[in-house]
Amino acid sequence: MIEHGRVVKIEEGETVVEMERTTLCGSCRACASSGGGKMSVTVATVPGVSEGQSVEVVVPGSRMGAMFTVFGLPLAAVVLGAVFGNYFTKTYWPDTHYRNLASILLALVFVVLTYIGTTLHERKRGSRGERPYIRAGQ
Repeated sequence: MIEHGRVVKIEEGETVVEMERTTLCGSCRACASSGGGKMSVTVATVPGVSEGQSVEVVVPGSRMGAMFTVFGLPLAAVVLGAVFGNYFTKTYWPDTHYRNLASILLALVFVVLTYIGTTLHERKRGSRGERPYIRAGQ
């Protein structure tokens, strides 16, 4: 994913770039919140880049993959939880109220498990050195 930002600080081989926050920023965690709808990311310094310069920052991973992680997985978890909850309780508790309650609870459990799995995957992926980097100045 390519984001556009402005260099705000350069020191000791690292450059801090500030960018506008997008809808995908919440799931990625490659950047830190700067407040006011801005995100900042620390990247390796590239020769020729100066403070105040506009740059393109490449954040490893695809936009579609991030959208799937943020929207698709929780939606799939809710649907699967509701279907499994309805199926299993139809067999064990024929009462409609229990079936609906079990569907809702199992959907929530699936969403929580999806969140935990996604968080663990992102931590593992982040430890492989897939850091954002500056591609080019504008």
